[in-house]
Amino acid sequence: SEAAGMGTYWCNTETPSTKACDFKRLGLGPCYVGDPTGSALPSYFQYFAGEPNKGGTRQLMDYCPIVVAYSNYQCTDTGSSLSALYGHQTGAHSRCLDASDEFMVSSSSGTNGLGRCLAVRCGASGDTLELSVGADADAWHACPAGGAAGDGREGRLAAPRGHGRRGGRRGRGRRRG
Repeated sequence: SEAAGMGTYWCNTETPSTKACDFKRLGLGPCYVGDPTGSALPSYFQYFAGEPNKGGTRQLMDYCPIVVAYSNYQCTDTGSSLSALYGHQTGAHSRCLDASDEFMVSSSSGTNGLGRCLAVRCGASGDTLELSVGADADAWHACPAGGAAGDGREGRLAAPRGHGRRGGRRGRGRRRG
């Protein structure tokens, strides 16, 4: 079953081999869902209809089911275990974007989760996110709000909601030069 009304920061899958973006979009990891206490959670911590024992495994997160990034799957760490073979680019300006399972460099490389680390930057107008996709680090692709970008390989990437706002809120962010 799925967590009710949890929005995009929460997860539902119990498959540890499926990796997704964490809520900060800085890394990839599994969804931590299970039976964290061995008994029914208090009603205010029950997120799965008809499954009172099921919830996230982190008490400090109120048992919300969340993705926790592995320490060796960090988008900003160039020494991470993330492979370019699966379409990842790591570095100081890389962030995790939701991706279809097929998004990869080689069609024979298999799958490796539902997120990809890519170099990102704001477009000149501040209304688009630009992604560096592929081996050419100088090739940037505009990704409009709610849209997707790519360079012809299989699969889709989705830009996170609200990405067209500098600093996360219109008019409040500072441009760094």
